[in-house]
Amino acid sequence: MLLLSRKSNQSLFINGDIEVVVLEIRQNVVRIGIVAHDGCVAKRTL
Repeated sequence: MLLLSRKSNQSLFINGDIEVVVLEIRQNVVRIGIVAHDGCVAKRTL
């Protein structure tokens, strides 16, 4: 597992074509945005 620290409005790229953006940080909730190509499948877990 890779752990990174990012501030609000900062981003990181995965494989050069998937961008993960920290949109907002509030107490114990972090909102993120993901920009990826149309064929990319995202699965989330609890």
